[in-house]
Formats: sequence, C-alpha cells, structure tokens
Amino acid sequence: MLSSVCLVLAMAAPAPIADEDDDIQKAVAALIEVLRHPEARGERLEQSRRAIAALTAMGKPAVPKLLDAITAKADDAAGYSALALKAMPAAQAAEAIKDRWDKAGVADRWKIVPFHKNFEFNPVAEFAIGCLDSKDAGTRAQAWGFVLANSRAHALDPAKHRYLKALAGDETPQLRWGLLVREPAFDADKEADILIGLLKPDSWVAKGEGRMPPPGGTAPEWPDGRDTVVEILGHRKVKKAVPALLALLAEKGEGKAFFGHTVIPVLGDLGDKAAIPELKRVLSAKAEDLRAGLSPPERLKAYAARALWQLGDTSGREFLKGELKHKRWVERRYAAETIARYGTKDDIPLLALALDDDDWGVLQAASEGLERITGVKNRPNNNTRASEVDAPLWKEWLKKNK
Repeated sequence: MLSSVCLVLAMAAPAPIADEDDDIQKAVAALIEVLRHPEARGERLEQSRRAIAALTAMGKPAVPKLLDAITAKADDAAGYSALALKAMPAAQAAEAIKDRWDKAGVADRWKIVPFHKNFEFNPVAEFAIGCLDSKDAGTRAQAWGFVLANSRAHALDPAKHRYLKALAGDETPQLRWGLLVREPAFDADKEADILIGLLKPDSWVAKGEGRMPPPGGTAPEWPDGRDTVVEILGHRKVKKAVPALLALLAEKGEGKAFFGHTVIPVLGDLGDKAAIPELKRVLSAKAEDLRAGLSPPERLKAYAARALWQLGDTSGREFLKGELKHKRWVERRYAAETIARYGTKDDIPLLALALDDDDWGVLQAASEGLERITGVKNRPNNNTRASEVDAPLWKEWLKKNK
C-alpha cells in the first residue's frame, strides 16, 4: 500500500488545488493506515518506518490526521503518529498543533502537551498549573508529572507553594508518592525540611498511606516507605538530616539498625561524626538483635564498618578482615571494596590476602586499592585501569616490596 501511495503522488498529473489537497489527505490517511496494521511493530516494521518518514516529510498537511490518531481513545497508530509529529519542524507543525490545542478539552490537551510545549511552553505551563486543582485525580497526576519534569522553568514558579503543601500531605495519598523525587523541584531547603519531617513515625510516608504494592512482593517493613525518603536525602546530600536519620536508625532500639540498609550508607556519605556512636552499636550488636530487613545482619555490620571508616573511625577493620573469608563472594567483595576505597598503608596486608580470592570482583577491588594506596601501577599490556588481571603482578610486587 505504501509504495503504491507514493507512486501515485509522484506520478500524478497537475490538478486543481482542491483535488490536490484531497489527494494529499487520502495519502496521509493511507500512510496512517499502514501504522494501524497488526504487524506494524513486527513483520511490517520497515513499512512502518517508511510511513513515519513519509508523514514527517509531508509536513503541515499531515498534522490534523496525525493529531486525530494521537488523541483518539484507542488508536493503534497513536504511538507511531507521535513519532512522525515529533520529527516535524516547527514551521510545519506549530500552527496546526496550536489550532487543535485551542479547541481541545482537558483529556485531549494532555495528549497534545508533548508537542505543543515545544512551541508555546507558557500556555502549557498555565494549563498544567490549573490542572493541579482539578477534582479528577488522574488529571492532577498528569499535571504533577509535567510540573516536576519541567520545574526549572520560571513559568511553573506559581506551582511551588502547591507542591510544598502536597509533599507535606495535602494531596490524594496515592499521588503523594510521585512527588518524592531525587532532585529538588523548587526550593531545596524547604523541601529538605519537609522530607526530614517525613522521617517521623507518624508521617504519611511511615504509615504508607496510598502506597501501591510493587510487583514481586513487598519488603519486611512494608508499607513504611521512609527508605525512599532516606535515599532522596542522601542523594541531595542534606547534612541537616543526620539527627533525624539517627533517630530512624534507632527507632526500634539502639543498635537495632532499623532501615539500616539505606540509613547507614547515607550517614557515611554525609560525613557527620555524630553518627559514630550509633554505628558502633550496630557493629557490635548480636546478629539476632538487628532489624535485618532487606539486608542480612552481616551486611548491616559491613555497612556500619564502611560508614565508620568514612567518618575516620577504623573500629570495623577486624570485622571486614573476617568478611574477606566469608563463604559468599558478595560479602567478600563488599569488604574488599571498602578496604580498597578507605584503607591506608596499614591495610596493605588485608588487600594482599584478597589477592588469593577466586572472585574477579574481589581481585579487582584489591588491585584498585593497592594502586591507590601505593601510587604504583601494575597493569599488563598498558591497560587503562586497574582490574582483576593485575592480581598476579601485585603478588610479585608485594614479595619484592615487603
């Protein structure tokens, strides 16, 4: 069908303008029909690609029917029609898209947003902000998605207050979870204060209000979602969160390591020595007393040993030395990586022991650590980075440089 349509267009004799427009619209319709074929994404993928390219090349005359497919409730051609429209230059697409935008209702406008925002962002931003107060949760969800994806745009500044209120709990429970984003949206400091407040045991996050179960089952502390907040605070490097993080870690008792799998690494990264006492309690706790959650007790202790080392306390060295002999390679590798990153010349003997491991990750970590500590490069074939293949060379080097 596609080849015959193109042939007809190429060979058609001159005709009145009305007839020519009619022929073009028939060609557009035929090309979109190609995209509706049941095998458009399968055996007929190449025909689909040619149809998309042809629709893009047609430009302005193709836009109305492309928008028809995009805004239809269930049109198999919608996805590929969107690709054709996105590839079209503004000179060809902008006017027709604006015309459709002005006439469209809320639901159709959200389908047009990905295209119209590229040409007239401010009206789209105004529309999205207005939708934040819609009674329909689905409409608000789309609006929040747009606002958070484009929050750096000044046109969305009026959404700041509404976002802060919603993050604190003034929004439908299920929608709140989508507001927990890694990067600051509007005001990093005020958002950090709200996030720190969400670490309290009576917060909506701790209660898991509106949280949907993930595929494959839930974590032991479900529906408590404060680990999500911890990860965000860690990513944003919010140092003033340390007291709240320590309170969460000890919420079930000192040394229990509640949510330790997320809290402990963040405490190490934030670099506040106030965390040392509680981390030491975790390190010295009995395995059965730890709130293992997603991580086994020995891993929680390993997290504590690494975090302590980051904070200048090496009391976890002996524990990590024992972990280098663990039967599970993943624990041996974590211990080797910790020593490699934070160890000193005093730890060269530990890394030397790791050179006899049968796990490539342990060997690589040991080689990287020895290279960092000694300043020596033992890389065969002028390799660009340290790796497990360096291990034999390090063994020889250590024999000669005891």
